[in-house]
Amino acid sequence: MPAVLGYGAGLAVLLGTFDYTGGVLTGYEKDPNVDEYDRKQQLRKNRRMPIEETISDLGEGRGIYGPGYEERRRERIRQNYGINVPATESMLTERRN
Repeated sequence: MPAVLGYGAGLAVLLGTFDYTGGVLTGYEKDPNVDEYDRKQQLRKNRRMPIEETISDLGEGRGIYGPGYEERRRERIRQNYGINVPATESMLTERRN
């Protein structure tokens, strides 16, 4: 009896994988006439968005910061909490450049 349950579970995993991959286990068919480098460049160009659009969609934070973020952050902290945050050395060098 345990063997029957094991075979059934294995078959369920196999058929689930087959169904998840769209009925093929090897992936989609690539066009042999298209260069792989050109195909990847097209995918990259198709997916990239300007940083301004990304920031407007997601908002700042979570590792995505727009130009002038440190100044806006210092001003927001000063207004909300009354704490003056000093500019860091990296911010001072960025202003000079």
